[in-house]
Amino acid sequence: MASAAERRPFWLLVAGTVALDRITKIIAENALLDGPIRVIGDVVQWRLIYNPGAAFGLGSAIGPLGRWVFLAVAVVAIVLLARMSREADV
Repeated sequence: MASAAERRPFWLLVAGTVALDRITKIIAENALLDGPIRVIGDVVQWRLIYNPGAAFGLGSAIGPLGRWVFLAVAVVAIVLLARMSREADV
């Protein structure tokens, strides 16, 4: 069974990934509020678009309920990962 000290790098990686994701979203939103940024002329542009669903628009057809469903799935996945990390032989 993995000790808490052995599981710490995993949870630090999870926390770092979530923090980095949030930081890059804030930076992108602030940079793109005034309009698109041309990267390669008119061919490639960065635009600010909000996704009403989850990943790739999945769940947008079922409305706000879709977010709660995906949240529940994510919480279950985190709980399972935590249990698996406690039981893993490292």
